[in-house]
Amino acid sequence: MPELDCVVVGYNEGDFQDYRLMCERSGPTSPEWQIYRKEHLEIDGRPMPWMDVLSTLRNRATGRSDRYHVGEVFNLAGLYLTNFLRRHGIRTDAVSLFGAEQERLARLLAERPAVVAITTTFYVNILSVTPIVDFVRRHSPPRTSWWAAR
Repeated sequence: MPELDCVVVGYNEGDFQDYRLMCERSGPTSPEWQIYRKEHLEIDGRPMPWMDVLSTLRNRATGRSDRYHVGEVFNLAGLYLTNFLRRHGIRTDAVSLFGAEQERLARLLAERPAVVAITTTFYVNILSVTPIVDFVRRHSPPRTSWWAAR
């Protein structure tokens, strides 16, 4: 019997330029483009996500090289789901930020959890989810199930 029943995987930032290209190809009347228009600003002619804009402008003003990142706060969807499952007796652990915690995720998958749950609360397309699914498939034994949780 595994020591871990479920691993919850939180947010994956994804590649902003891939996302930008997908939205541009979708056309100006597409829902993707409408969402993208609200998710970025251009600084010096370069489109950037909001957190990169904040980092860039703060660094200019202070001369520092800090970087704000969404992963500075634990993924709340993952935290909520993990807490819910634990309260119901399911042995669960969570990875908050996929890009920064891949080694830890691989170690958790090596414990052969029965289920891997991928939170999809903040995604508007599959670009950020696909790398998580690929990673889980590469590092999980064949019997592991996975689902996307909203």
